[in-house]
Amino acid sequence: MSRRRTTTEQIEEERAKLQSVQHELDMVVLQLQTSQEELASTRQQFREQQAHYAQDLRIKEDEQRQRLEQESKSREQIILAQIREKVEEKMTQQMKAIQQERMQFERQKVALLEAQEQVDAQLSAISKRKEANIMEEKWLVDRQSAIEQYHQTLENEHVRIKQTMALLEQEYQLEYLKIQESWESIKQKRIRQIKEKELAQEELAVKITQTSHFLSIQDRNVKN
Repeated sequence: MSRRRTTTEQIEEERAKLQSVQHELDMVVLQLQTSQEELASTRQQFREQQAHYAQDLRIKEDEQRQRLEQESKSREQIILAQIREKVEEKMTQQMKAIQQERMQFERQKVALLEAQEQVDAQLSAISKRKEANIMEEKWLVDRQSAIEQYHQTLENEHVRIKQTMALLEQEYQLEYLKIQESWESIKQKRIRQIKEKELAQEELAVKITQTSHFLSIQDRNVKN
């Protein structure tokens, strides 16, 4: 009887221990389920925050790109205006100088015509006189030759003015080409900035996709 009671007590004790272990296992399972639910909720919140962050990032990138484009356009307009102002100022100064030279040329031309008329009148008077003064005629001929040489000098000056205007036209074309090159350089720089931003966005999208894929794998592992 004593041995049977002892065995019965041992069985009861083992049963009580087993029930205690079972209760602990139930508590562990319950805690595990709670942890899984919290983990799922945390992951859902993380996904939502990640999506919200990506949306905010895209909005900020768009705003920054628009601001950069606007600033770039403003800088381009300022640079072009400054270059145009300098070119116009230089052209105005050179055109004034040419205009002054042209006016001087016209005055000299008028004086030359007046001198030519005087010589023609004097030569006509000499031709009408029966007794011409040879020395006076020689002086008039020399003066006529000098006037012709001066006329040739004025013609050469006129050619030089034309050449100067041609050089000014070349300088204007060079300044215009510089403006075009400056514009092309600014435009290429802006295109590179936009491409760099787009590449950064693509890399961010790849990272987000990789993170989502990693979380999905973790979800499956936890469920298994």
